Amino acid sequence: MSLLVARNRTDWLDSPLIDAVQAREHPGITQAAQALSYIGSVIPMLVICLILAFMFYILFRFRTELLLMLAVVAGSFILNFLLKWQFQRDRPEIYRLAEATGYSYPSGHAMSSVSFYGVLAYLLWRYMPSRAGKMVLLAAVIAVIAAIGLSRIYLGVHYPSDIVGGYFAATFWLSLCVAFYERRFGRTP
Repeated sequence: MSLLVARNRTDWLDSPLIDAVQAREHPGITQAAQALSYIGSVIPMLVICLILAFMFYILFRFRTELLLMLAVVAGSFILNFLLKWQFQRDRPEIYRLAEATGYSYPSGHAMSSVSFYGVLAYLLWRYMPSRAGKMVLLAAVIAVIAAIGLSRIYLGVHYPSDIVGGYFAATFWLSLCVAFYERRFGRTP
């Protein structure tokens, strides 16, 4: 996706998806999109991350899990900053239902949602005994991540290619961190 963005060849993806998503405008959907966008932003994720860090460290004595979560979330933030600085893509000049500042590519909301909810799902997955519970967890995480990405397109603050690029970059980073974690601390509960 980054190569297509660098060459300005994403219109085949961006225009039809923006039109399709924004064609659904409705006050109720706008409120839902704003709420989803909020839970994908820095402050709520930071609060949840701090609560989980406390639980992992103090209550459950999951110190290595805490390190994994912090590495994934902090690393994703740094990677997003570096990628935005590298690409310096302006935000879409389309109908906006919200305001956003800074560069557009890749979407920070997309990256942080994949990183945070992805690492959380990975950690919970390891402790879930039932296959059905694992499938519900996976479906819920995918739905939340997809909804956060769609909310950013709906609100007019990102191109779909920003979202896809954010998903790919965060998935790469999350996979790298999990692979290192499993190699280093490979034990399963």
